[in-house]
Amino acid sequence: MDKLLSHPSTKDGIKRIINSPPHGIGIEGASGSGKKYLAKYIAAELLGIADIDSHPYSRIINSADKIGIEEIREAITFLSLKIPGESRYKRCLMFWSFEKLSRPAQNALLKSLEEPPADTLIIITTDSKSNLLPTTASRLSWLSVLPVSEDEAISYFATDFDKSLIKKACALSGGKPGMLSQLLNDYDKHPFAQSIESVKEMLKLDRFERIAEVNKLTKDKEFDVNLYLLSLSKVLEAMMKKRLDNGRIDRKMLGDLKKVLTAEKFQKYNTNQKLLLTDIFYNL
Repeated sequence: MDKLLSHPSTKDGIKRIINSPPHGIGIEGASGSGKKYLAKYIAAELLGIADIDSHPYSRIINSADKIGIEEIREAITFLSLKIPGESRYKRCLMFWSFEKLSRPAQNALLKSLEEPPADTLIIITTDSKSNLLPTTASRLSWLSVLPVSEDEAISYFATDFDKSLIKKACALSGGKPGMLSQLLNDYDKHPFAQSIESVKEMLKLDRFERIAEVNKLTKDKEFDVNLYLLSLSKVLEAMMKKRLDNGRIDRKMLGDLKKVLTAEKFQKYNTNQKLLLTDIFYNL
């Protein structure tokens, strides 16, 4: 347990689950919080094994892969198989991004979530349990993965990384343990760090150069507009904080930040990327 980078409340929740394990576990937390790592850690601890990935009676289903009813039926069949052994838990079924399962798929799993075989763990991850059907969420024991503080991050990583890099990675990740660890282990190559640098370069350009750059970016099939908007909001937040520390309030920048945060919400509804970014960078 000491090897885990976790908020104290999250760590208490992990201890509770391991000491008094339920058959159905839900893990909720923001993207980058390390939900998958914790799910595998808990499963390995309760099954008494070193590596859940190589365990013959564990299965992981990524719900983001447009899982249909047929795959759910196969998972239910997997749960009905007799597993050899004397340990309390011998099998584990895990779902990533459970909220992306269709309602019929979630409903098909209700009985399995409510009455799984006695030797079985079912663990699901989600950004928020509020995104699930209430009948699904109510059948699980929940663990919330909270962000860690800068002091907790420095204490955990102090022997391996420079303090200034830890602070930088903690600020960029918002204290989310999974993203924080990834940034520290390969900062320059991490997509988020690269996106932050791209945004900084964009802000150095004049208005018309920015529009040309937006046109180039949105033509790239690998371009992630959600990551780019998140990066822009992080850069603006850092700029605002610096000015506030110097006793200045920049109301225009505050308005720009609000506009970017609103754009992040609109992007979920497949808003035209080029028009969205052009409007933002033309008016910044």
